[in-house]
Amino acid sequence: MAAYYIREIKREDFDEAVQLYITVFSSEPWNDILTVNQVEQYFNQLYKMNTFLGYLLIESETERIIGTCLGYEAFWFKGSYFFIDSFYISNQYQGKKLGQFFMNSLEAAIKKKEIPTINLRTGKDYPAAHFYKQQDFSELSTYTYFTKEL
Repeated sequence: MAAYYIREIKREDFDEAVQLYITVFSSEPWNDILTVNQVEQYFNQLYKMNTFLGYLLIESETERIIGTCLGYEAFWFKGSYFFIDSFYISNQYQGKKLGQFFMNSLEAAIKKKEIPTINLRTGKDYPAAHFYKQQDFSELSTYTYFTKEL
């Protein structure tokens, strides 16, 4: 059985992580139409933040990236929290408990940084919502998410 580990993302990891992002989010259920340039801009914008935190799930034997978490530490009157902007696993590794392993490892890494909370948003009807509930995330009924097209 293959072994896996997580580590913080480095700038030189972007090409592989961008390709994985495009592969995952171009597939069901998202079916996004993405370009390398768009996704590179997204990665670079997050990476430029002085509070950026990103992690990779790596398959030990091949050193391939099979999962990515991009986010940042944010500060609020109740203290800091880690906001997950993207969390994804390679399609061929989904359903094998690696998302759970990645999340557990991520939680340990965030806890070591003395960040007490993880926040994220996802579509209510996506499998990701079910995954996060299985990982003991709580759906907040006191907040709602708004958007406005301009």
